[in-house]
Amino acid sequence: MYKVKINAYSDEIDEHSFVTEMPKIPNNGDLIGFYIKGVWDIQTVTSIVYEFDENNKFLLTEINCC
Repeated sequence: MYKVKINAYSDEIDEHSFVTEMPKIPNNGDLIGFYIKGVWDIQTVTSIVYEFDENNKFLLTEINCC
């Protein structure tokens, strides 16, 4: 499982971020779905940032959606 931080933006919701785990890291343009405040939302991945520490150990992936 990969640790990911999802940053979601849309007209229906305010900016919302949360940390979770995913079995696979999506690609740019993929659709991902999640619940925000009890509402199911499907958004498109617009950018992906991989974060590593100073020893090149993987920390997490930051996924931006809108």
